[in-house]
Amino acid sequence: MLIVANWKMHGDPARIRRWMDAVSAAFTGDASAPECVLCPPALWLESAHAHLGDNPVLKLGGQDCRAEAEGAFTGDISARMLA
Repeated sequence: MLIVANWKMHGDPARIRRWMDAVSAAFTGDASAPECVLCPPALWLESAHAHLGDNPVLKLGGQDCRAEAEGAFTGDISARMLA
């Protein structure tokens, strides 16, 4: 089972810490737990990563990824930039 959650345009560093702590507590890394992919806005990816811990069922993803690697696409973000 796979659960994917995104934040749309919500959050700030304190809210992300609380949310990541709650999700980490709910998904303990049990072998029967579903894999969970959390997709915060790109601005909060680094903060989310810092609170991810070593839980094997929690992963990070990006939202609103543009197919092109680079270019004049105001407000977009490429997969390379997300990585």
